[in-house]
Amino acid sequence: MKFYAKLLALLLALLTVVSAFVACDNTGDPVESGDDSFTEAPLGSDNIPNDTNAPSDETTVAPEAIEGDLVLAENGKVLCKVIRYDNYHETSDYVVAATDVKAAIEKATGKSVRMGSNFEKSQLDAEAVEVLVGYTTNPETEEIMGKIGYGEYAVAVVGHKLVVMAYSCDGMVDAAKAAAKLINDCTKDGTISIPRDTFIKGTSVEQLNSLPEYNGGRFYSEYVCGGNGNEIIIKDTNATEYSAYLAELKKAGFTEYTKTTITENQFATYTNAKYTVSAGYYDYESSTRVVIEPIAKPVGLKSENVYTKITEPAITMLGCGYVDSAGDTSHSGLSIVIRLEDGSFVVVDGAHNRKQKADQLVKAMREMSKEYLSSTEKMTVSEWIVTHPHNDHYDALLKHYNTIKAACKVERIIVNIISDTERSRAIPVHGIYDASGEAVNGDIGTKSSMSRWKELYTVARLLGAELHFGRTGQVFYEPGLTMELLYTLDSYGPRLLNAVNTQSLIFKMTFSDGTVFMMTGDATGHGMEICAKMYGDYLKCDILQVSHHGAGTWNNNSGTISAYKLMKPATLLWPSTHDYVERSSTNSWNVVLYSPATKGGANPNYKEVYGAGMEYDAVTVNFPYAVGNSKYWKIS
Repeated sequence: MKFYAKLLALLLALLTVVSAFVACDNTGDPVESGDDSFTEAPLGSDNIPNDTNAPSDETTVAPEAIEGDLVLAENGKVLCKVIRYDNYHETSDYVVAATDVKAAIEKATGKSVRMGSNFEKSQLDAEAVEVLVGYTTNPETEEIMGKIGYGEYAVAVVGHKLVVMAYSCDGMVDAAKAAAKLINDCTKDGTISIPRDTFIKGTSVEQLNSLPEYNGGRFYSEYVCGGNGNEIIIKDTNATEYSAYLAELKKAGFTEYTKTTITENQFATYTNAKYTVSAGYYDYESSTRVVIEPIAKPVGLKSENVYTKITEPAITMLGCGYVDSAGDTSHSGLSIVIRLEDGSFVVVDGAHNRKQKADQLVKAMREMSKEYLSSTEKMTVSEWIVTHPHNDHYDALLKHYNTIKAACKVERIIVNIISDTERSRAIPVHGIYDASGEAVNGDIGTKSSMSRWKELYTVARLLGAELHFGRTGQVFYEPGLTMELLYTLDSYGPRLLNAVNTQSLIFKMTFSDGTVFMMTGDATGHGMEICAKMYGDYLKCDILQVSHHGAGTWNNNSGTISAYKLMKPATLLWPSTHDYVERSSTNSWNVVLYSPATKGGANPNYKEVYGAGMEYDAVTVNFPYAVGNSKYWKIS
C-alpha cells in the first residue's frame, strides 16, 4: 500500500510539471508573452520557491496533500483579491497595472473583483488567495523581487499568491500585460487555474539591469528622470549600506569618477563604456537615490580647474521688466551674468523671448570684459544654467541664440527638466502643460513654454555646446568659483510634479574669497524645503537671488521660509521691477528676508536689497565682496 501511495504521488507531481509546459487553454501551445520567457523548473531550483511539502522516500504523502494549481476563480466564482501597494498616486503605473490585472480577472469571470492594499503587515494572510501587484509588503513579493533585476519584470506563483512585479514603471506595464494574457490563457468555463510553477520574466528597461542589487534598506520606487535617466530609490538605509553599494558598482564594472560629501549627504559618480551612474545618500530621509543614464561627459575635476587670473569676479543682475503691447508692465524674468576670474562667464537663464533680452545680455558681458577683451573677440560662456523651462527664463536663449552665437562661445548648458513620462503623469492632476504646450489648469503659462524645451538640444548643437543634465550633488569647478548643485527634480521624485517651477535648479556658489551666492531660480517651497532638510546651516549665504521674483512658492511657502531662515543673507538680489520688490516684500515668506517696516524682518544679517528693474537696467555686485560694494548702471 505504501509503495502504491508513493507511486501515485510521484505520478501526480510529474503530471503537474508536465501541465506547466502546455498552455492553460489546453491548445497544447506554450504560453506566449512576446519576448518574455516562460520558465518552468523542478522543485528547489532558483526559478521557483522551495516546496517543503514535496514527497520524500521516507514519507508517504496522500494525493490530496500535494498542492495543485493556483485557482483564482472557479465556475465563475472569484476566489481572489487584488492587492496593490498603496503609496502611489492613482496615475502611477503601479496602480494602473493593478487595475488592469483586476479588469482581466473580471473579463474572464464576468464578476467584480475586490482590490485593496495591505500596507500594514498585520493585514497579511499567507493562506488567502491574492494577486499581488507591485511592491506590496508580502514576503512573496520580496521573494520574486530577489529573482529579477531593476529593469526586469516577473509574473510568478508563490504559494497562494500570483505575484506581478517590476521595479520600473515600464516594467509594471509589461508585467500587467503578461499577467492579463496569462489569466486569459488559463481561463476555461469561468475557472482560472494558474500552474503552480509559473514564472514569466522579461526585460523592460535594459539600462536598469546594469545596476547591481542594493543590499539593505527597502526598495521604494523607480523614477523616470530627464536626460533619458532612470532612478531607483531605496528607503530605510544608511551610509554604511550606501558605501557597500558603491563597492558593488565597482564589482559590476563601473569606475569611480568623483566622490563628494555635503554635510551628512554623500554623492558619487561612476561610469562604464555605456552608462553614467550618479549615486547619492540623502541623510535626512535615510535614502539612497541612484540615477543611471546614457554615458554623459564628466563635469570636470577640481584638479583640472587650472587658469590664470586676469580679473576680479562680479555678479550682475539684468533688468527684465518691460511694458507689453497692452500697456502692462511685466515684473518677471531672470537674467544673471557672473564674471569669473579668467574672464569667462556663467549665465543664469537669460529671460524672455525678446531680442532686447539677448541684446542686453551680450552688451552687459561686453562691458564687463572690456578691460581684457577687444570688441571683436568672442566672449566665453563656460556654463549657461537653465533653471527651468518657463518662457521668462529661457526663451531668449531658445529664440535669439544667433545673437548670442555671434558674440559668445558657449561651452556647456546645464539643465534638469522632467521626463515626458513623468510630465504626462502629472498633467491630469496638476495641469502643468498638455502636449501642445497649453496650460490645462493649476500652472499658468504661455503656449509651448514647457513643451518646447527639447529645442535646447538644437540650440546646444548650433552653439557648439554640450547639453548636460545636472544631477543633485554634482560640483562644477570654474575659475574662482565652485558651484554645488544642491537640488534637482531627481531629489523630488517619485512625487508628481506639482508645478513647472518645482524643476528649478538650486545652486550654492562659493567664490575663492569665501563669498557665498545662493542661486534659486524660481524654486518652489518643495525644493526649498528639501534643501533645508538636507543641508541645514550649510545654506548660509552672503548673497541670495530671491526665488520666483518674490512671488508665492506653490502652496508650500512654509518650505521657502524654512530655507530662508537658514540662508540669512546680507545682500538680496530681487529679480523684479523696483515697485514689485516693495509690494512683494510684505509677503510672509519674504519678511523672513527683508521688510521695510522692520528693517530686515526675521533676518538678522540683512543689509541691502537690489531690484533688477527694467530692460537695460543692471546692478553689479563687485568683488572683493562687501556690503555697499555694488552699483546700479545702464546698459548701452
